Amino acid sequence: MTGLDLSTVVRARLELEGRRIDAVERLRTEGPSAAMVDRLTGGRLATIVANERKRFTQQKPERPDFARLAALGRSTDNVSREGMSLAMGALARDAGLDDGSCAQADRFVRWLAGKGDLRAARMSVPGDAHAVHRSTDVIRRQVPDHGLWDLPILAHEFGHLAAGGLSAWDAESDTVSTPVTDELAPLDGPVRSQETELFCDLFATYALGPSFLCTLVFHRANPAAEAETAAQSSHPSDPVRVFAARRLLQQLRGNTDEVHGFDTQLYWADRAWAQMQAGGPPESMLTDEQAARTLTRVARWWSVLSTQLAGFAYVWSPAIEGLTTHLRRPGEPVPLDGYSAADVLNAAWDTRLRDWFAGKPTEGDYEQRTAALLDLALPPEVTDE
Repeated sequence: MTGLDLSTVVRARLELEGRRIDAVERLRTEGPSAAMVDRLTGGRLATIVANERKRFTQQKPERPDFARLAALGRSTDNVSREGMSLAMGALARDAGLDDGSCAQADRFVRWLAGKGDLRAARMSVPGDAHAVHRSTDVIRRQVPDHGLWDLPILAHEFGHLAAGGLSAWDAESDTVSTPVTDELAPLDGPVRSQETELFCDLFATYALGPSFLCTLVFHRANPAAEAETAAQSSHPSDPVRVFAARRLLQQLRGNTDEVHGFDTQLYWADRAWAQMQAGGPPESMLTDEQAARTLTRVARWWSVLSTQLAGFAYVWSPAIEGLTTHLRRPGEPVPLDGYSAADVLNAAWDTRLRDWFAGKPTEGDYEQRTAALLDLALPPEVTDE
């Protein structure tokens, strides 16, 4: 009896993995999802597939290395998972299962990118959670989500694109740097992931103002969560995230004694968070040491944001007064111009919180009026024509 020629086993495994790569390639070249997938990824999926195929063709069956084959199998898993997720999202969007929310997300992200670099604008697909496809930078919008109240979460997801791609040019030295990547460079593993997520929270706060903090406090964060971030967690703890966003908003507001629109929403968010944490587990409250560590992190990111990403900074607009008047009183005329999508979101939260803290029931139609204002404030939808 002769021994098994292991090169035969290696060839069989390579052939099977090659079939999986071929299937991913077909997602963008054949079938109902092909056109949308190619449009979403701008050809990047083709490059990913080509690179994966190259990894397998470089393997020599005559020199079996099963540890390497296992690693390549995991790589193919990642590629096929991303490809299939994109294809399913493309089909869902094309079929209208997102009820137009991804088209709105596209416009919102394009408006946000225009504050710094339009090349960073990305399209979106429906998903089971807000996230970014790491392979292609396509944004996933959770469907269904909370509608316009969740748009600030898309600014957090855009922060991931900013973290990986936005660069700053120094005219004096004629050098280009990637400020966020440079700041994250010394970190790895969960610590890097946590710091990236914190940056994305702070970026969204910096770009949108109070609306991101309000979405975090009133819709997202768990006030009973432990304040200490778990070592292997991908995100900072919710108490840390809220504390950091509040602190950056105070920085964005500045030190002026002038009565400012930031003040009202900061006050309400602080008050609400304190009420939600009251009577909860003591572990949910930040210690002085945890607060001090978080302040140091916020100060470091503030330096990056305010110097190298300053074009994204939100400035409170006097137009918000007219926007809130229109939202609260349907008969008031719609302001014609002079406001941004961020102004509309802040006016919506201002209107909502005034009603909540006055003990009034929420009026159903001001949400529709907010959506109409957003439609006016956002850039038009991009079509293939």
